[in-house]
Amino acid sequence: MNLKKEVNKEENLQELGRKILHIMIGTAALLLLIHNIITPFIIFIFLIIFTLFSLFSLRYKIPIAYFFLNKFEVKGRNQLPGRGFLFAIAGTLLALQLFERDIALASIIILIFADPLSYLFGKYIGKTRSFIDKRKNILQVLLLVLYLLCFLSIQF
Repeated sequence: MNLKKEVNKEENLQELGRKILHIMIGTAALLLLIHNIITPFIIFIFLIIFTLFSLFSLRYKIPIAYFFLNKFEVKGRNQLPGRGFLFAIAGTLLALQLFERDIALASIIILIFADPLSYLFGKYIGKTRSFIDKRKNILQVLLLVLYLLCFLSIQF
C-alpha cells in the first residue's frame, strides 16, 4: 500500500510539473507571437526540429531532450517522445494558418491555460468523477467550460 502511495505521489508531482511547464512554455511562445518575434514560418521550423529530436530520442539519449523527456514524459506509454509538445506546436501553427490573428491568439491562449488550470483546480479541489471522462472530475469539466465562456465573452 505504501509503495502505491509513493508511486501516485510521484506521478502527481510529475503531472504538476508537466502542467506548470505547459503554462510557462506556452506563455513564452504567446508573448513572442504577440510581439512578432516569431512567425508561423519559425514555428514550422521548430515543428520540424522537434519532430526530428523526438524521432532520434527513440534510439538515442540526446542530452537536453533526454532530461526533459525523463522528467516530464508520462512513463509506461509506448509512443512518440514529446508527443504532447509536438501537438501543441502543430496546433499553434494550424490556428495561425487557418484563422485571423486575433482568433488564432485567442485559441492559443485557450490551449495554454484551459487544460492545465482545469487539471490543477480539479485535482486538488474536485472529488466527484465525471461521467464523460472517468480520469477527470466534475470540477475540472465545469472549470474548463467556465474558463471558455469567460474568455469568449471578453473576446466578443
